[in-house]
Amino acid sequence: MKLIPLIAVLLAFTVLSPLEAGTVQCVPTQGCPKGSKPPDCCQPPPCEFFEQIKMKQNLRRFYRNAKVNKRLIRQAGGDNSEAARLLGEWVKNKAGKLGSQLRCKWEAPYGYAASFETKSWCEIFAQLSEKQQESMSERQAHEKFDTCAEFISAIYAHEGHHKQICEHTNSTERMNQGLKAFAREESDGYRKEIESLKADLQQYWRACSTVADAATARKVAKAGISILKKKAPKKSRKVAGNTPAVLAEVQP
Repeated sequence: MKLIPLIAVLLAFTVLSPLEAGTVQCVPTQGCPKGSKPPDCCQPPPCEFFEQIKMKQNLRRFYRNAKVNKRLIRQAGGDNSEAARLLGEWVKNKAGKLGSQLRCKWEAPYGYAASFETKSWCEIFAQLSEKQQESMSERQAHEKFDTCAEFISAIYAHEGHHKQICEHTNSTERMNQGLKAFAREESDGYRKEIESLKADLQQYWRACSTVADAATARKVAKAGISILKKKAPKKSRKVAGNTPAVLAEVQP
């Protein structure tokens, strides 16, 4: 099943691969050496990183819109493939409007790499230009595109979800699945992509919170990342048979 390549719609530009391309780590996770502070280390993630999370959250929300899904099912007259196609077109239209609202520069190395899709034979392809696609592994994508490594890893978490379902589903059944199944698969793909980006951001906060400024802290919190208090909490009384949980979870 061909999956709608939405990011090309969001950013509306043709991807050109420079002669010396390659991803770079855009979110520091190592912390600052003793006596050092930003900008030499722990520089805040670029605004594009936060904007990326927000875009993916919006796309997931589009697929989870129950009211729209019911309307499109009725409009398709019970035709599963047509209902899924209508949903893809509706999301594509909404995604185009999101693209016009972007506020960050999206220049290298923070530009978006490309649009990716999982083909009906379960192979991941990258959209290199309007008419050119290429089968591509995650390693190859990291070598080819001048963008954030975190973006590529998140994309492959998403497409890996499609690939796994594809490899365990009859092709005819997959082509004719209903809108609900299609919407759920896309929604779960974006969930995995968001979780990957948030995991990177959580690592940054754990490593750099001691030197992060208030503005960065607000952005991190708004993205849904756990912000732990710098002051250690008082020890709680031990209760027989119970161990207090101390790990903070990243919210989806």
